[in-house]
Amino acid sequence: MIEQDAETRLATTIARVAAWSQPFYPLYIYFAAGTLAWPAFLSLLSTPFFGAVPWLARRNPAGAKALLVMTGVINTTLCMVAMGETSLVFAYLAPILLLAVLIFPVKDWWNLALLLAATIAIATSGHLAARAITPGFTLEQSRSLALMHLASAAALTALILFLHRRGKPPATAAPPPR
Repeated sequence: MIEQDAETRLATTIARVAAWSQPFYPLYIYFAAGTLAWPAFLSLLSTPFFGAVPWLARRNPAGAKALLVMTGVINTTLCMVAMGETSLVFAYLAPILLLAVLIFPVKDWWNLALLLAATIAIATSGHLAARAITPGFTLEQSRSLALMHLASAAALTALILFLHRRGKPPATAAPPPR
């Protein structure tokens, strides 16, 4: 087993949060959109991948971080295609990309560059596919979904920033001038 650094611990914590909260996501969509919530069940396909991140992190930290980021991107893109752009589910890409920047050290810039390139390719193809699909949500349902996704993405961003800050050693004070 490999000793985990602060970035790997952040990645595994966020993966656990995603895996634990994932089963409730279709319920939130059901409350916002009623019987049109069936596409939200597609998000459950990613739950085992989020759950595998802590296991993989003990063996291959870089692989675990990449798995977390790509699972988040693919899950978000799949939900965007299934629920349409008006749901604003793509707002989750912001905390995912923030997480990618925070968990990959500067020396692994090529990993981050590959992940960002893959993210752009996947999200762009999902965007194009989502434009062709009309899920049938009413304006009120679309607004509810958009508000829920924006609030959830903001909460996830805040959690990532809080955990990142908590995982860093405190800054040392400069010595007093003489």
